[in-house]
Amino acid sequence: MIVDELKKSILDYAITGKLTSQLDKDIPIDKLYEQLKIDNKLSKIDESEIPFVIPNGWKWEKLGNLAESTDTSSFADGPFGSNLKTQHYTLNPEVRIIQLSNIGENGWNNENEKYTTYEHLKTISRCEVNAGDFAIAKMMPAGRPIIVPNLGTKIVLGTDAVKFVPNKALNKKYLYYVMKSPMFVKQVYSEVHGITRVRTSLNKLKNYLIPLPPIEEQQRIVDKIDELFAKLDEVKPIEEELDKLKKVFSNDIKKSIIKSIMCGNLNLNNLNEKNNLITDSEIKIDNLPINWRRVKAKKILNVITGKKDANYGKSDGQYLFYTCANIPIKSSTYSFEGKNLILPGNGANVGLTIYSEEKFEAYQRTYVVNSKYDESVINLKFIYYYFVAFWNEYNKNKMYGSAIPYIKLGNLQDFEINIPPIEEQQRIVDKLEQLLPLCDDIEKLINIEDN
Repeated sequence: MIVDELKKSILDYAITGKLTSQLDKDIPIDKLYEQLKIDNKLSKIDESEIPFVIPNGWKWEKLGNLAESTDTSSFADGPFGSNLKTQHYTLNPEVRIIQLSNIGENGWNNENEKYTTYEHLKTISRCEVNAGDFAIAKMMPAGRPIIVPNLGTKIVLGTDAVKFVPNKALNKKYLYYVMKSPMFVKQVYSEVHGITRVRTSLNKLKNYLIPLPPIEEQQRIVDKIDELFAKLDEVKPIEEELDKLKKVFSNDIKKSIIKSIMCGNLNLNNLNEKNNLITDSEIKIDNLPINWRRVKAKKILNVITGKKDANYGKSDGQYLFYTCANIPIKSSTYSFEGKNLILPGNGANVGLTIYSEEKFEAYQRTYVVNSKYDESVINLKFIYYYFVAFWNEYNKNKMYGSAIPYIKLGNLQDFEINIPPIEEQQRIVDKLEQLLPLCDDIEKLINIEDN
């Protein structure tokens, strides 16, 4: 989404020094280094490792050298699986276990509550976490950080998390934003291992590089990011609504329009017009204009089932798209032309309705529908729109089969259709063909491309 991509861009600008000003009055970075605890076990930074040039007065440093201490009290991974199993859990809210699901994209995600006992915590004490410490996911996704909130209980790492306690001389939130940046994520994913569930490790995390500005600029960067993110968060709900509209607008709004019109709700009816449909199977209806009829499809429509053919789809002839495949045109009694509806009876497109005035050939599990009446009684384009509105919904609970659901001929024959006078059928078709392209135009406006 655009807001998420903008946030990534802001983080990239921030950690390259392009989001804030470098000020001469800032305390030199060397003074900050006097308070860092350098881990001599970590290798020196090689120039080939440096991702980009940083401003004068900044320094690159390894994450392992930014901890409060160089021992496991400041940088440790979770217990081995055998040291924290379900048998160590308790229903009492004693020591909260940090699960991967708690390490959310936007911070602590308070779900999947699991606890161990105070007694068991003594055996895995190096994994204890305090409010304000970092918890970093080793997988799903690798390297994702959060700052642990005050949960009102003691806290311990789960198996697939890492604890990082930052040096008090550093701005904790600055470090958080750096670890959320594309630059840091790229370092993590350049060395992950595994296939379906890629993961990182404690030692790898310690060696990833952090651009370190003077402490005053760290705060300026945090303030600027907070300000910009707050503005983007105001926009995000709007973007989410637009995203929902992009996904549902075409189908939902179009179908709503069609359904409303097909129930006589657009004031296109003229009660003085005569309905020329003569049928002895008229179904009693309410809430429809008095000159409308409701009939079963078999009374007004011819329904032909496509032929069974072992050579289906293997012809070298001319192809015409009509359903879930390209169908070869052949000369046979199952070749159709003129005005027809094509209804796939099974497969991925079951429930779809296609209007055709071209020549095609129909095969097994395909229904071809045309009118028993001439065009003074039935407008087949009107019937098409009626199927678009109601056919798929009608079949939801009427499918047969499990692996490949299909529609029986009887379902189609018993499908009930509202029929107005022929003049109104034409007005409805004209109105829909005026409105539906407008829906497409609106959808294009909503459909913001991410490029």
